[in-house]
Amino acid sequence: MHKKWNEGSYAKVCLRADSLDELKHLHDIAKGDGVPCFLVTDEGRTQIAKGTITMLAIGPAEKDVIDGICGGMKLL
Repeated sequence: MHKKWNEGSYAKVCLRADSLDELKHLHDIAKGDGVPCFLVTDEGRTQIAKGTITMLAIGPAEKDVIDGICGGMKLL
């Protein structure tokens, strides 16, 4: 799946989380479901402190799997 995803053209969607706890909760759900996921930390090259979790990447996975994890969230 990863090679297919890297070589293809697929949607990337940015959604808004209300808190770090929400990101961590979604990370736990995705991980528990066996979906590739990664908490992204800032490098600290701007105003955000180095090591601050700023994003959660989820996938690649089928749309219905992603929707089951974060389908109720709002677009950024």
